[in-house]
Amino acid sequence: MKHLSISIIMAALVMTATSNVEAKTTRDLTYRSSQIWRSAVRFLRVDQNYRVLEKDRDAGYLLFEYADAGKKYSASMEMIPVVRNDKRYVRACIRIEAMPSYVEIVLIDRFLRKLKEEYGVQPPARVVVRATSESTAGSQGSAAAGAAKEGDVENEEDLEVTEEELEDSVKEDD
Repeated sequence: MKHLSISIIMAALVMTATSNVEAKTTRDLTYRSSQIWRSAVRFLRVDQNYRVLEKDRDAGYLLFEYADAGKKYSASMEMIPVVRNDKRYVRACIRIEAMPSYVEIVLIDRFLRKLKEEYGVQPPARVVVRATSESTAGSQGSAAAGAAKEGDVENEEDLEVTEEELEDSVKEDD
């Protein structure tokens, strides 16, 4: 019986250790994409003092080094525009390799507090305006006209901050 208990505990530990590698914590936000992007850069670089390794605003990601107890871990933060139930959101995802998911949860919760401090309570989700079949049918036919699929997003009109402006506001480690 003692060996069975030890085997069960060992199996649980192995399952927990392997699940950490695939961990990813997400939150759907209704702040504007530009607000989320600017806050994410400042949050990681200034507030948390993490080294930002790479950033691509158009692709919606930041790669950074998460530091804990003298060790550095590869990490990423993604900002993905999504549509759910005809409403627009920006899905913020944080992934920290080789760390348990609660570390990601703590980090994303801190980020959400920063957004709230800077921009107030999240506004209601914006409704996606879909073209009617009569106004956009044209030569394509009414069945295909204006047919946006769940998850498809129109261009984000609120991405007004340029890469140069971000470079001016955030100093990189040499």
